[in-house]
Amino acid sequence: MGKRARGKFIRSALSHLRKQKARARRGQRTDGMTPERLRHTLLGERDGRTSGWHHRPGGIDPPGAKLIKVTKRDDRTGVYNGKVAMQNRRNGEWQEKRGGSTFFPDHWTPQDVDNAVTRGFNSPDVVKDPETGRWSGKYDGVHLKGFYDPETGTLSHGYPTLPGGTP
Repeated sequence: MGKRARGKFIRSALSHLRKQKARARRGQRTDGMTPERLRHTLLGERDGRTSGWHHRPGGIDPPGAKLIKVTKRDDRTGVYNGKVAMQNRRNGEWQEKRGGSTFFPDHWTPQDVDNAVTRGFNSPDVVKDPETGRWSGKYDGVHLKGFYDPETGTLSHGYPTLPGGTP
């Protein structure tokens, strides 16, 4: 895939993030992930400890992150787990993410990811643990887990998991 096609996927993710930030400023975003948590899910955190990053639109790594190896894949849903590394923004060093990352299907758009997490969290079948602030659910056959605020009941973020557990 050429640079132009790769850039298109990354621009789409960044465009979706900008739109969600604008909606949040206008008070229009109330039931889903905050723009900051959506960014965590789509692009990850790279300012010290690596975390997040659960979406590779079109199978493309965003700048500063790379999939080293796919370790497990669910061909039915398109969800997969991989060993990943992210570049620390502070010092430029590459760090492997402990435990790897589980990724949403590559053909999903950033909007699909946002929608899946929001709907999975708000589904009647969601399981929430107020002691830990964790939740688990399902959307369109994809198993999801994430975090929420037990005091307010608001969604923090979510990520896909593989059936039978993520390695």
